Amino acid sequence: MRVKINFFLDDDGVLHKRWSSGDHQLLVPETLVREIIKQNHDPVYVTHSGTKRTHDLSHCTIGGQA
Repeated sequence: MRVKINFFLDDDGVLHKRWSSGDHQLLVPETLVREIIKQNHDPVYVTHSGTKRTHDLSHCTIGGQA
């Protein structure tokens, strides 16, 4: 099975990957990954998102690399 991948910019100019399944994936430059994780993990008001969501997030691809 061949998977067709398209890239597009959303209305805010953010790059996404569109898979043939119709799913979209936000692409984050590797230089920003640590900062994004820090901003979404370190603040006191951020709570644990649960086992399933943590697992799902840990399996996201970063920088467009699967």
